[in-house]
Amino acid sequence: MVARAKDLISHPKKYDRVTSKGSSAYVLNIAFDKTIGEIVEGKELELDVAKIEEEAKYDGYNSIVTGELQMSDEEMREVYRGLVRIEDTFKVTKTHLRSRPVYVWTTEHIEAHFATCFMALMLVRLLEAKLDHEL
Repeated sequence: MVARAKDLISHPKKYDRVTSKGSSAYVLNIAFDKTIGEIVEGKELELDVAKIEEEAKYDGYNSIVTGELQMSDEEMREVYRGLVRIEDTFKVTKTHLRSRPVYVWTTEHIEAHFATCFMALMLVRLLEAKLDHEL
């Protein structure tokens, strides 16, 4: 993000509100045109070194914000690791297995479609485990 922020400062015309997402947080004096999203000209863009140094203190740490105060740190990490696996599974079913959109109407066809997708997901996961997640 820092490298992108430096590039944004050097070449502001290459970026807009969408393409600068994330890196613009490290740029001082940046403003976007509200109608077209381009960077407003005439402002001197600078790298926000103080912000970069502040955030660098937390590099390598994961923070979890939760209301679960009864769990130990280890239990909390395991719960969130499980959530990451679930999110990855949804990503696989939506993208690689193309389980959506569904163009079937009857209950039997819908159930058959998702049963097929579920079996395909199971095969993907079994292959990943057998291949030690190398592919």
